[in-house]
Amino acid sequence: MRVAVSLPSGRTVQLSATRRVAELKAAAEKAFGQSFLRLLTANGISLNPQTLLADTGLRDGDTLSAVSCPPRVAAAGKAFAMWCPNGGCIAWGDPVAGGDCSSVAEQLWPVKALGCSILGANASPVAMYDSKEVQGSYAGFAALRSDGRVTCWGDVGVETELPSTLRDIQQLQSTNFAYATLDRQGRVYCWGDSDCGGDAGHLALENVATLASAGGAFAAICHDGSVLTWGLEDGGGDSSHVSHQLVKVQHIWGSLGAFAALRSDGQLVTWGDQQHGGDSSHVQEALRDVMHVATTDSAFAALCREGDAARVVAWGHAEYGGDTSTVERRLSSGVRQITGSLGAFAAVLVDGGVVCWGHSMMGGDSSSVQEQLRDVVSVTASGRSFAALRSDQTVVTWGAGDAGGVCPRRAREKLQQVVALQGTEQAFVALRSDGQLVTWGNPLHGGDCTGLQELMSLL
Repeated sequence: MRVAVSLPSGRTVQLSATRRVAELKAAAEKAFGQSFLRLLTANGISLNPQTLLADTGLRDGDTLSAVSCPPRVAAAGKAFAMWCPNGGCIAWGDPVAGGDCSSVAEQLWPVKALGCSILGANASPVAMYDSKEVQGSYAGFAALRSDGRVTCWGDVGVETELPSTLRDIQQLQSTNFAYATLDRQGRVYCWGDSDCGGDAGHLALENVATLASAGGAFAAICHDGSVLTWGLEDGGGDSSHVSHQLVKVQHIWGSLGAFAALRSDGQLVTWGDQQHGGDSSHVQEALRDVMHVATTDSAFAALCREGDAARVVAWGHAEYGGDTSTVERRLSSGVRQITGSLGAFAAVLVDGGVVCWGHSMMGGDSSSVQEQLRDVVSVTASGRSFAALRSDQTVVTWGAGDAGGVCPRRAREKLQQVVALQGTEQAFVALRSDGQLVTWGNPLHGGDCTGLQELMSLL
C-alpha cells in the first residue's frame, strides 16, 4: 500500500505504508528533512505512531497531511519530560519520583495536557501519545487527558482514584506533595498530602480564575481579583492578615514557604514565612511598577519598570538571594530577565550580560565564566546551577558541578544549535534545532537520556 504525505506548503511525497504509523512517520520525516511531524487523515484525525496501519482505516492511494509540532521540555524535581502538543511524550530521570509510568501508560491515550513520568536508569522508556502539556511536582507528574480527566503517578498520587466527574480541566498546579486542578467552571479539586494543600475542604473553591503554588500551599485568584489560600499555614496557606490588601490581584508567585501577589495597580503583597520572603515591608516603597517576580526557595526578586528599562528589588533570606547589596548598582536599570535556582538569582541584562547573587554554591558566583557570559538570550536554573543560552545558540554553565554547573566535554561538544533549556534539581537538558537532546548532571535526576533517542519517533 502507498500513501501520499503532504506538508502545508504543498510539497508531497509518495511513501510505502509499512507495519506501523511510526515507520511511515519516520519515512516522511526523512523525505522532508524535518523532525517531529504529526500525520493527519483527511478528516483531521491524528494518527497514533504506535498504531498498526491496518487499524487506521487507510487505503491505498490515501493522502495524509504532515504538520510540524516542535517539542517542548518540562521538569519535575528529579525528572524531565519531552512532548509534542497533541503528540507523544517521553521522559527520563528518577523512577521513584514519577520515573516509571508503565502502570498508567494505557490511561495516557489520548492525552490533552500531559504530566509525564520519569524514566530512570533501570526503567524501560514508555512513550505516551496525544500530549499537549506537562505538569510536574517535585515528586511526580499529572496528565490531563483529552476527555478532561486526570491521571497522575510518582510519589504524589500514584494510587489516587480521582472522581469520574472531574472533567473539563483547564489548569494543573502542584506543591511539593499535592496537586490542584481548575476546571472550566472555575471549580478546584485537590489531592495529595493534606498538610501541603491536598485538602481544601473548608473553602468554597468556586469562581476561580487561576491557581498558584508554593512549596506547601496553594493560592487561588478568583474572577473578582480576591485570593483564597490553603495548605501549610506558616508557608503561605494563611493569608488572613493581608486579605484586605488582596484585591484586583492579577498574578501570584510562590517560594518554598511564601507568596507574592501582583495587583492591577502594580503593587505587590507578600505573606508567609519571613525566612522565605513572606515579609517585604523593608523594600515596599521600592516595589512599584512590578512586571515580573522570580523566586528561590527562600527569596523573591521583582523586576520593576524603570523608564524604558527595568530594575530589580529583592527580599527574603539574604544568603539565598534576598540581599543584592553586592550587585545593586548593576541591577538598578537595564535588566531583561530574572531566574532563580534554589538559592541564587541570575539576571540577564539588555546588553546580553549576566549578574548573579545569592549562595555561591547554588549559582550565585559566575566569576569563573564571566568572560563567556555575553550575548546571553536567557538563563535556566537547576537546583544549584545555571545554564545561559547565548545568541549563537551555544550554552555556558556555572554553579555546583554535581548539579549541572560543570558540563563535561562529551556534552559540551554537542551544545550547538540549542533552542531550549530546562533543569531539574541536579541536571540540565538542552533541545537542539535538529531535535537532538543533550543532557548532563546527575543521571538519576535526568542527566542521562541514553536509550530515549529511538523513542523520539513516537513523539
